Amino acid sequence: MKTKILKLTIWTLLLLTIISCSTIRVSYYGRNNDKVQKIALVSTMIGKLEQGIFPLIDAAMFNPKIDKIADEIFDMEIRNVDKLRNRVAESLQSNFKVNVLYGDSLYKSSEYGELKKKFDLKRALDTGSERFPFIIIPKKEINPFMFEKGNVTSYFDEKGKNYTQTISEIASKLKADLVAVSYSYINTGAGSFGISGVAQAITYLYIFDKKGNLISSSTNFSKGTRIAGSDVNEFNDEIDNNLLPMIEPMMNKVLDKYIENKKQ
Repeated sequence: MKTKILKLTIWTLLLLTIISCSTIRVSYYGRNNDKVQKIALVSTMIGKLEQGIFPLIDAAMFNPKIDKIADEIFDMEIRNVDKLRNRVAESLQSNFKVNVLYGDSLYKSSEYGELKKKFDLKRALDTGSERFPFIIIPKKEINPFMFEKGNVTSYFDEKGKNYTQTISEIASKLKADLVAVSYSYINTGAGSFGISGVAQAITYLYIFDKKGNLISSSTNFSKGTRIAGSDVNEFNDEIDNNLLPMIEPMMNKVLDKYIENKKQ
């Protein structure tokens, strides 16, 4: 009984810690003094669902509930990726007050058709996960990046910057001043004895200049929602009620930092 009370206490403290933290992080690298008239949102991705493995016993009891509905979660995320892309693009447009190239206006352009011949690396979207086998992108979108086992964040954190030439070519072809890449996923953790757990949406935005240099990276994460883990609607709600609404406040911070950085 005492052990159960202790675990419930720890779980409660964990949730309170998540809720009390500031969730938005924005970093800028160098300065971009060029006038911005067009931003190309070239990639919007939803990564595989990340299931926590600790505490071991709790996770062993909780994670199988998610495994049983993994196909439903995956299909639901596929249905939602266009909605996420549109929200990111609209937020970029409303904050930066510039033309944002995305969706059909991007996909139907002759320039994009040329890029598709060179930069459609669909196999690089494979995650190595049996239940969430590939990074989800909009149906007509290409993937120009050579990810390894779905590791998007480590790819853009890489010191070798092997994406620089790729981004530069894309920006030149699309005549874009900035190139944006969006990446999001849902993270889960197990509660006491696996009776319930928590779902947390995490989103990243990377912005590059026309030379392919990463000039800004930002992230935001939801405060965590308690879930039973056996209903796909809980995960859909995490997207609708948390992931989508937290794009705008993150973009507000990105713009604030962008303006502050230009003044320095």
